[in-house]
Amino acid sequence: MKKLNTLMFVSIVSVCIALTSCDRQQAPSTDSSVKEDYQFLLDYFKTRHNYKLDNETKQLFILTERGCPSCNKHFSQFMTKHLGSDNTLFLINAEGNRFDVAPFKEHGKNVLWENPAYASSFPVLSNTKVIFFKDSKIATTIPISADSLKVQFASIEQQMQSNSK
Repeated sequence: MKKLNTLMFVSIVSVCIALTSCDRQQAPSTDSSVKEDYQFLLDYFKTRHNYKLDNETKQLFILTERGCPSCNKHFSQFMTKHLGSDNTLFLINAEGNRFDVAPFKEHGKNVLWENPAYASSFPVLSNTKVIFFKDSKIATTIPISADSLKVQFASIEQQMQSNSK
């Protein structure tokens, strides 16, 4: 009986930790905040990375170690499948403490690195997500969260396929 109580206690604590450590979906952005975010990204990449964000870049994958550790790990694995995509930019705001960042270091092309402490002070860079661009603006943002990882990954794949046409 004591083993059962201990097992139940550990299970409950594990579920509570998992639920409280994972971010939920963000509130929808307003048109003005989307425009501000796009302008911020243009300026940020130009000044911080000497990279010109242009119409050739169709999506930006942002990987952080904030929020749900399991979500970020799965997303990093998902990202590695797309490292060869010429129209995708990858911004890694992680040190590799919770998942393997070696594939991103090895690839190099279209992969930029940022200090997680620096990035966390800017909302648009602070959480794991994919930002899709169209006509020199942010078209869609898909935050990565525990709510529905499979649906998010499928949506990202669908957006990437439509962007490649």
